[in-house]
Amino acid sequence: MARPKKTGLDYFPRDVDIWDDCKIMDLVDHYGPRGFCIYDVILSEVYRNGYFLEIKPDRLAMMIIRKVGVAWLKNKNFVLQVIHYCAELGLIDNALLSRNVITSAGIQKRYCVITARNKVDKSKYWLLDDEAAALAAPENFVSVTETPVSAAKTPVSAAEMPTKERKENKNKLNKSCGGSAAQSRRCRAEGSEYYNSGRSSLDVDSLSRFGLFYDHDEDP
Repeated sequence: MARPKKTGLDYFPRDVDIWDDCKIMDLVDHYGPRGFCIYDVILSEVYRNGYFLEIKPDRLAMMIIRKVGVAWLKNKNFVLQVIHYCAELGLIDNALLSRNVITSAGIQKRYCVITARNKVDKSKYWLLDDEAAALAAPENFVSVTETPVSAAKTPVSAAEMPTKERKENKNKLNKSCGGSAAQSRRCRAEGSEYYNSGRSSLDVDSLSRFGLFYDHDEDP
């Protein structure tokens, strides 16, 4: 049996210029930061469920108070005023709010973008026509809810390039020391003695000649 499609979101995007949005500015002018906080909780609860939330405004108000805290929101009527004012501004669809449904065209456009290739049922309380939905979710958009990219699947080891470099240097070393294992070890021993004597001003050619570019993991 196929697993049902997930409709709720784990996160949703927010524009960096949201505070310059005229509707948000009106909301803050009337109800201050608490008004925006209430609207933000509403968005989170809607997207947790999908693109709409079926709930009575009274119950929604009590939910918001519990989440924000009674130290900041003590009056349920205040929260209800903010909810209805959001509907007046168009942040929430007013007609659906009267039917105890929280959603809006803007909420659904964001939902379209996030779930562009996730074939979830969008028939219930859907406000967008096909053209508006297509504009909100272009065909070449890759939904992060459908095809997440895990960094753990294709790790890039920082040791890969240095290992390759050490192998190349080891080959150069073997050539400079004659190629045999005994000569290579003798060359490295001479180089270490030279380096430990305090003559640290060695150039790359000298280091290669004395065998300081070698793989420490090489078998003796």
